Amino acid sequence: MKRFLFITALGIILWLLASIGYLLTSNFWDNRNPFMKAHMWEVTQTWTGVPDLPDDAKKFQIKTFGDFLTRKFTSSFSAPKSSIESWLSRIPDFEKAERSELPGRVVEYFGSGREGATYYKLNLNPEMTEVHLFVSWN
Repeated sequence: MKRFLFITALGIILWLLASIGYLLTSNFWDNRNPFMKAHMWEVTQTWTGVPDLPDDAKKFQIKTFGDFLTRKFTSSFSAPKSSIESWLSRIPDFEKAERSELPGRVVEYFGSGREGATYYKLNLNPEMTEVHLFVSWN
């Protein structure tokens, strides 16, 4: 009977440790899974209202971070200036986003999130050929 209780207790402890480990490292696996990256971009679009990437977009990257109570995505891509201008014009309420200039002439737009997202930030390099997008849900 003692052996059974010991094995049961050990099993429960190992299961709890594995569950906690997964919660703490789920972003690690999501950032390496191409199917999850596609899903992360869909969620980013839902939370920000951004359209699909321009056809000539290059170097697209997306990562997630946060914990089980928060979710944050950061993404980036590059494209010709005309494509990015067209892409920006299709973002709903983009003209209402707060605009500020950061060091290095980077322009940052701060907008209201959608579908429960707190906010989004969109940064453009001075040449308007690179976009960096951050969105947060708490």
